[in-house]
Amino acid sequence: MRHELLAALLLTGCQTTWPQHATIISPSGQRLCAKHRVPLVTVRAFRAPTHGNEVYLVHDAGRPNYGIAGQYFPNHYPEGVSPRPGWILTEPTTIQYCTLCESGFLNALRVPDEAGAIELADDYVFQLRGWTTQPDSSPHRVTLKDGIWTVVCSLPHGQLAVVRISKEEGSIVSAKRLVR
Repeated sequence: MRHELLAALLLTGCQTTWPQHATIISPSGQRLCAKHRVPLVTVRAFRAPTHGNEVYLVHDAGRPNYGIAGQYFPNHYPEGVSPRPGWILTEPTTIQYCTLCESGFLNALRVPDEAGAIELADDYVFQLRGWTTQPDSSPHRVTLKDGIWTVVCSLPHGQLAVVRISKEEGSIVSAKRLVR
């Protein structure tokens, strides 16, 4: 009996990912972030317009690690909304988010070093783009200039992939295949 209770406590104590919008209610009735136990901040934001039964789905495919990082920070600023109007995000709305989740989430998206840039470029080129089924085993050429990582990887048949990644946002700025 003791072992089963200990195992249950260990399994629940090791939770590393959270469901999206994981919140709890404080004794005073205030909505808190379930991870950080701090009050959520309510702000005005902008989303894609709604027209009757039409729905616009907005996804930031340029940040491949978005879904992974989001699992660890359940109340970050939601995808598909912006603090300022622009592009298709023009309809005012109100959101709640945790400032600690947002800070941790943005930090998790950053690509701080060469190894992170190579890993993200390889994931993008070989898995998301499907430019090849073989991972690149040759040395990568990596440079950092003005906050943009440029990673050059070899592809089959003498081609090269050039992936440019924002260091601060972890977003793919551009990706090209070049023939040597």
